[in-house]
Amino acid sequence: MARVDVCLQPSDINVFHRMYTGWYGKGREAEPEQIEGMFQINAVTPQPASLTPRPHRLLNWSRVRESLCADGQTSTPVIIVEFISNNYEGANTLMLPISPGALVIAKKKEPFVSASGDSSDPMTPATCLESEFLLAPMT
Repeated sequence: MARVDVCLQPSDINVFHRMYTGWYGKGREAEPEQIEGMFQINAVTPQPASLTPRPHRLLNWSRVRESLCADGQTSTPVIIVEFISNNYEGANTLMLPISPGALVIAKKKEPFVSASGDSSDPMTPATCLESEFLLAPMT
């Protein structure tokens, strides 16, 4: 299981600053009627192995596992990912099969190299979140 802490924040850093410092509504300027936002991933945390998923999540995990096995993908791991916003008690849950290609890349732990080849970053949780490479389809 993995926990992914997410939030929506204003895209414009000035609007973000004004909202979170209480600038709006103090006789200065009105908060904009529409604020462009962006989806932020704040943290990805593995959950302790001792933590038992709730029964409905285990049932959904079992269904995905069975479907993969029926499709011949018996060695494809499936993880339970909980998306939580602002420590809200509820969570949106996703059963996520990990592709063999992603496992190979993760096990190699090779650095991420820029498209130009001018720079590279070691594979860490932070660089994995930042990497555009991970958004590309894997076989």
